[in-house]
Amino acid sequence: MLKVYSVVLFLCIVQGLRGQAFSSDDFFRQSLSKLHQLEILTLDPISFPWIEEIELRTETRDFDLDMQEITLRVSPSTPKIRKAQAALLAHYRSEPDEDSADLYGDVVLNLYGDWLSLYFIQRELAITDSLQLILSDRQKVLERQLGTLDIDLRELVSLETDRNDLKQKVFELELEKKALVERYDLEMQEVSHRELISIEAIKANLVSTISPTQMPVDNKAQWEIEGLNRELALEQAERKKVFDFLQFKYRGPSEDLFREKYSMGLGFKLPTYGSRKLKVAELMHEKSLLDKELGLNAQERTAELVRVRSEILLELEKAEHFFDLKHQERKHLDELENLIKTKVGFNPQIVLQIKEHHLKESLKSLEFLEEIYFDYLKLLSVDGRLSTVPFVNYLKA
Repeated sequence: MLKVYSVVLFLCIVQGLRGQAFSSDDFFRQSLSKLHQLEILTLDPISFPWIEEIELRTETRDFDLDMQEITLRVSPSTPKIRKAQAALLAHYRSEPDEDSADLYGDVVLNLYGDWLSLYFIQRELAITDSLQLILSDRQKVLERQLGTLDIDLRELVSLETDRNDLKQKVFELELEKKALVERYDLEMQEVSHRELISIEAIKANLVSTISPTQMPVDNKAQWEIEGLNRELALEQAERKKVFDFLQFKYRGPSEDLFREKYSMGLGFKLPTYGSRKLKVAELMHEKSLLDKELGLNAQERTAELVRVRSEILLELEKAEHFFDLKHQERKHLDELENLIKTKVGFNPQIVLQIKEHHLKESLKSLEFLEEIYFDYLKLLSVDGRLSTVPFVNYLKA
């Protein structure tokens, strides 16, 4: 019944658009194209050397250069350390740009909201234009009946105030529409909402909504956790390094060239790992805190998703009940109107009042629909689909 009433309602209030219509795809494409492409910072590639450190020491005796002592110490790296260093650097360079992501999400949300606002403004203007004509006709009929029938003058006063209130409402709607049209350069465009997703499709989407386990997680927190994992990998690689350094020493002039003038030494690390335990413990602690934070965020997002879905289901249930009632009401009133018209000398005020009632109920129906559509946007935002890259038009049928 919801589907039947929705079709009847919008066939009554929407005029067919002709010519080259400006669709929602055109609207989003034009608006998003104005966003400047983010500059990607390109950094020169870095190759980590096989030598971690070169140390050169010199010492003189009584400032006698002939007695100069020179020590050269070289600390080599290992393949695992170099690989871990490269992975950590690549991770640092991949830091998510949260500001740009937030900007994109806000822009898309505003675009969706403005496109829907323009749609409902146009629908409301179509109904209020018809309602103005009905009120004007009612006023003319009452004025003609003055002096011939027992007319309640308070009804004329009420009609006059209703007409002025409606004029103010139309004026405000026209201002809102003008602001949206100018904001998006739509003055020369014939805007079409014919492809707008239906209420039935929204209801079906509630079943296929992204589950909490599939929802996008906090990219920044995930990036930080991955960074800690790579720092831990580097610590593990450095802990397994056994060969510490190679040393070459020169001690001034000597008669025995190889025994006293030159010497070579090697340094090794015993795998006690005591000096690195504190660093590893610190990294593990930071990782556990971030894991806990991610878990809490996931719980909050799940609760928000459940709440928003419940709101939409509640609005849908209210709307379905209202539409069913009004469908039956319209059917009975239309039968009454046809019966009245068969009577000789019937009062046209009654027929006009029935038409006025239908239009006012159409405005109420529009309020139900607007609530559902904007709750649908909220749902898309909460489950992450609204910020999908590349852009997906979720308002298109």
